[in-house]
Amino acid sequence: MTVQETDISTGDPGTVDAVPVVHENHLCVTTRDRALMAEDLTAVYLTTAQLTALGVPTDGRVLLEVGTTRGTVDRDYALRVDDDAAATIMSRTSATRAVAPRDLERRAWSRTVDRAVAVLRTTERTRFDPRDGSVLTWNDTGSRAVNGAGADYFPRVDPAVIGLIELAGTDRVLLARDARRDFFSLVAGYVEPGESLEHAFAREVAEETGRTCRDIRYAGSQPWPISDSVMIGFTAVTDDADARWGTDGELAEIIWAGPADILDGVVPIAPPGSIAHRLIIGWARARATAATTNTEH
Repeated sequence: MTVQETDISTGDPGTVDAVPVVHENHLCVTTRDRALMAEDLTAVYLTTAQLTALGVPTDGRVLLEVGTTRGTVDRDYALRVDDDAAATIMSRTSATRAVAPRDLERRAWSRTVDRAVAVLRTTERTRFDPRDGSVLTWNDTGSRAVNGAGADYFPRVDPAVIGLIELAGTDRVLLARDARRDFFSLVAGYVEPGESLEHAFAREVAEETGRTCRDIRYAGSQPWPISDSVMIGFTAVTDDADARWGTDGELAEIIWAGPADILDGVVPIAPPGSIAHRLIIGWARARATAATTNTEH
């Protein structure tokens, strides 16, 4: 989200340098990186006056966006609130839900919540410049900081790759489960220094599944603010039904699944809101549709 520069001389026609009315609005984020929202998953913004009345301090807020109308400036902030404050807000306002960023994928407020969580995490957890150890001073939006020598520091975003791998000549896709999960997802991992995204994905597939892959194609991306990351999605093809070599042991189970296994719920998959879910469901629906079309003809 780009914060717009505002011209504060936006009074009535003929008024010189009129002081605008400033509205300060706060989207509250819990200590577990969840935004307080209404039941219909719309953002609930609280004014400074409302927060003061509820006994909630506005220290540490980060500017998300500035908007203007004639004579009015709206400044929208992200604000961290502790558990007690979150409970108070939810009992006395229209906020009824604490929503994780991934639960809003492709919904109207997803970009706002992603940014709110990301900038709060960055400004709270990155206090010193890793280059010289000096204290960082962040700007209002959390998009840039300066160190003790006045040098710029920008927030770190860690790229991670994830992808759907189809077995060549079949309608089967490779799914994997790690020991911490009771559902199947896709092979994923962080990009290492000196790697292209495609090379990183091929390496992760080789390390985790013992397979090679080809025809790696970009399929989309998703911000993942709870780990300061961005997920870059791919599709690929493998000729290896079985592993060619041993794996790194990161995955507890690796299976091949068909469209019916996924769509009928035989194989539990990553939850909605994740890029893994989107890629898996999209593949399964496309293959099922193609099979129906071919049968009809």
